[in-house]
Parts: sequence; structure tokens; C-alpha cells
Amino acid sequence: MSWEKALLQEAKLKTALVLDGNVRDEFYSDKFAKDGYMLLPAYLNKLFDNGDWEMVLRWDPSTILEFNSQDDAKKFRDLLVDTYDEEDDFDMGGELDVDIPKESKLDFNALIDQFSTVSSKTYKPLCLIINWSDYQFNPVGQLQDADRAKLIKLGKYSTESSIESKIRSSKLSLGRSTIIFLTSKISDIPFSFYQPDSRVKVLTIPYPNMNDRREFILRHFDDFVLAKNDESRTRADIADDLSAMTDGYTLMDLKMILELSNQVEKPYDATKLVSLYKFGDKDSPWEQLTDAKLKKLKDELNGRVIGQEDAVDHVVTTIIKASLGISGLQHSATRTKPKGSLFFTGPTGVGKTELAKAVAKFLFGDESAFIRFDMSEYTQEESDQRLIGAPPGFVGFENGGQLTNAVMEKPFSVILFDEIEKAHPRIFDKFLGILEDGRLTDGRGETAYFSETLIIFTSNLGASDESSGKKDLSKRENRISHYTAAIEDHFVNKLGRPEILNRIGENVVIFNSITSMKVKNMILKKKLKPLQDFIKEKFGTSLELSDDILGNIVKTTDPKYGGRGILNRAESVLINPLTEFLFKNKSRLNDERFISTKIVDGNIVFEIEEK
Repeated sequence: MSWEKALLQEAKLKTALVLDGNVRDEFYSDKFAKDGYMLLPAYLNKLFDNGDWEMVLRWDPSTILEFNSQDDAKKFRDLLVDTYDEEDDFDMGGELDVDIPKESKLDFNALIDQFSTVSSKTYKPLCLIINWSDYQFNPVGQLQDADRAKLIKLGKYSTESSIESKIRSSKLSLGRSTIIFLTSKISDIPFSFYQPDSRVKVLTIPYPNMNDRREFILRHFDDFVLAKNDESRTRADIADDLSAMTDGYTLMDLKMILELSNQVEKPYDATKLVSLYKFGDKDSPWEQLTDAKLKKLKDELNGRVIGQEDAVDHVVTTIIKASLGISGLQHSATRTKPKGSLFFTGPTGVGKTELAKAVAKFLFGDESAFIRFDMSEYTQEESDQRLIGAPPGFVGFENGGQLTNAVMEKPFSVILFDEIEKAHPRIFDKFLGILEDGRLTDGRGETAYFSETLIIFTSNLGASDESSGKKDLSKRENRISHYTAAIEDHFVNKLGRPEILNRIGENVVIFNSITSMKVKNMILKKKLKPLQDFIKEKFGTSLELSDDILGNIVKTTDPKYGGRGILNRAESVLINPLTEFLFKNKSRLNDERFISTKIVDGNIVFEIEEK
């Protein structure tokens, strides 16, 4: 059943309907309007003007009451005349024998009184459409006396009109008069009005589905100005692409995309046109991934993250699929999903976060495009509100959410959800929205799109068994089996959320333990290079670190802490004493000298020597 049929059916049963959802869009019907398009109030007016209703009226908070004709206006006046007060704001002009205007000023309370009075005198029911009802009441929790008076007035109308229809059984078969409220946010209508009350029904007006969008595009295909990159693609092919990429869009959005196609300096293909509408005049870094640049990707990532060749290979494959535009097409053709989703797991301190930063730097040229959320800060049930913002009416809702704000500010980014197992289970509902639909709507009603992001989750599930030595995971096949089982046990058995893993699919990336002394030395050497560069720049001298020094630091590091443990050890035995040495000897440092290091009685000591 279409929403229109459901609406007409419910309208004859209920005294009031509250319509939310897509109420500000345009609606198409070639039998209702010359060009086929009209806003919802006008569309509903035509829908209800079908002979089943005595008349259809429209009103909004600007206090304008409209009728379809002067005859309807006069009929309404005639039925009201027994109770009509000449001082009333409802002044339709003149005596009864003159023309009656088709619209008139009327406040809310008088409107309900007069609608109730007239509907009790007509054989057929009346239909009253109230637009912009969001603005009839103050925010939730801040209702004033005037708001309560309106709610009481509506409650009395709902109750009394219901009793009236039962008494007049001949009228009951025709249905009862109904008031239809249009609101873009159901939260702006006081809950006490519509729940619990069987006489009031809330209906959500849906957004155009894929077929609706496709029909719009084909209907106006010749009006679109699109680049013809592939002559073999038919109108139907292009319409399929456009309708898939505009999931969640209104007809108004599609009209503006059509207009945009006529305004750009040169024709765009469908993908670029939708991206331009969605993100503005921003060049997509994904489109700048040339073959030559992609060939350097593996070496660049391996240079940043040492000893994780298997993880790097998986990431490289994911990025190449994204650059070709084929990511996730086996699951959905909407192309609204993120460019890729990865689940990094393995021992602590092995480079999971470092690899995410390296990917952000490669893709977007700047590590600031790396957005990290520490899930240990989102353990409470209401934590999801921090990500998307508080609901309307609650403190701070106007600020939006931390995640949605970040993505709207930087639509081209790598988003890292660190230690995902620590997040409250309720937050996983938001992750499903991101992975499945590629978008989230914040408390203000604004939508953040994730179609240009790369999503990375990290986890330490199963790491404690390896670091404690409970299991021998030196062989890679054993490590893969162990970590895969730990992840499945957590999401399937403990959380009961297997759908999370289903969305991630085969993109679980298991990192290696750092056991090789050679790899550990390489990591330490790489991480100490910025320190050596800083000393050279600030003091004009060099810090020499021999392989013996590096090896001594690595050998005295607890292996269960991985690469991070190596750096912590280096800070303790190298950087802290070096800091004290530099402070005492900075006046002696210059470009003709260098700082040497050696081990004395197990400690690293420093000396200033001439070159």
C-alpha cells in the first residue's frame, strides 16, 4: 500500500494525523498539476479533494486560513453563523450575500473552535491541513501556558468529535473530520498530544525511493547537461547510476542537481556532479590517485610501518579498489558507502594507528585528514549522542555531533575508531548506518556523508593471550586463527551483533607480532631520526647513535609491549638523560662538534667531540 492510500484510510478513522519525515519536499502527479510538481500541502489538498470530504482547508502559523473556492468559504461561514462573533479575528468580509474571500486570518484556538463547530454540522467530514506545525509549540520541556491551552483545545476536539461521530451513526460510515499536522521533526510536537491516544496517528512521509528518483531523472533526462565519457552507456544506464548515487535525496535535491548541471563551466559525469552537489567545489583526492602514485603506495606504507607487509598489502588492495570505483559493488550499487572499511587487530604497539596515519598522509596529503575517536571514551549508553549530537530540545543539540561535524568539515578523510571493543553496544547502530548507507543525520537534522572516507576500526581482542605467552602464535596461520576466533566470539557471542562483522566482511587485517631484533632496531632507528634532526636544527650539532646503542635499548625492552614499548624504553634510558646533558652543555654545542654515545656500566653516556 502506498503512503497516500494509507493516509486516506487513516484520515477517515482518526481525528488527527501527524505527518513527519519528507514533508518539505515536492511531490509529482501529472493529474494534479500542470508541470506535475507541488509542495506537500497542495498535494494533500488535491489528494483529499476527491468527493469523500465536504471541504479541505489549509492553515499555517502565519494565521492564514485558505479554502479551495469562494463557495467553500461561504459554506463554512454559513455553518458557523449561529456562533459567529463580529469582533472575531475570523473576518471573511461583508454580509452573507457578498463574495467571501478564499483566505482569512484566524488564530490557532479560534481555528480549532470553528473547525469543530462546522464539522459537527456537515454530513461529510472536513479535512484541515496545518502546515509548519513545528512552530506551534515551544521546545520540549519549555511548554508555556499558551502551549498547554492549545493542547487542551486539541484534546477536547479529538474527544468530542469522536463522541459526536459515534452518536450520529449515519455519519460514522463516511468517516470523521480530521486535522493533519505537518512537521519536519516529530520531536517538535509534544509527545502528550499523540501518544498514547488511539484517535491520533503518526505517519512518516517517505523519501523518494530508487524508482521514484529514476523516474524523475528519465523524465528530465534531456535537461541534464552531463559529460559523455562513454558513448556506449544508454539513458537508462546513466539514470541507474544517478538514482543509485542519490539514495536518501529528495526530489528538491534532484531538481537542484539538474540545475547545477546547467551552471557548471564544463559538463561533469554523474559521479562528479553528485559529489559537487554534496561537498561543494572540492576536488576529490580519490580522483587524483594516478597509476604512477599508486605504484609508490606499497613502498611508502612499508617505509612508515615496518614489519607489517601482509597488513600493508591488504590496505593497498583496498585503496586500489576504491580508486577504481569498485569497492563494495558486489553488495550494493548505490555508491554511497565509504570507500573502504578495514578492521585492524593484533598485538598492542605494532603499528595499527601508524598505518592509518600513513594512509591519510598518502591519500590526502596531510595527516590532519586522519580523524581518531578513542572508543574507551564512549562506554556509556548515551555516548552515541556525543557522536551525532543530542536530540532536539536537549542541552547542546544545536552544536551537532563530534563525528558528524568532523565529517562535514572534512569529507575526504580517514576515520579511525580505536579499540572498538570498548564502545557501548548502542554505538554499533551508528556504525551500521555508516557502513550500510554511508551517512548519518545529527540531532539538528543535518546529514554527514561518508562516501569519500576510509573507515578503520582497531581492536586488541585476543592480544592479551599472545603478550602473556599463553599461546604460541609465532606461526602466522595460528595467529590468524586465534585473532579471528577472538573477534567472532566478542561480536557474535558476547555482543550478539554478527551484522557488524558481516558489514566488514573479509577486511579483517591481522598484524604481526614484532619479534625480529632487526625489525625492532629498524623501528627504533626510524623513530629516533626526528630527534636527531631536531638537535641538528636547534643546536647545530649531530647526535650519533650506533647499532650497539640501539641494540641495547631493544634488548632491554619488554617484548609484550611491541613497538610502543621500545619507544617508552628509549625515552627512559636515552631521551631523559640526553635532555639533562643538553641542558648542561648547550653552550658548548656547535656545527664543529658532535655528540657521541656509548654504554658504561649498562647506562648510556654522552660526550661532546670535535669533528
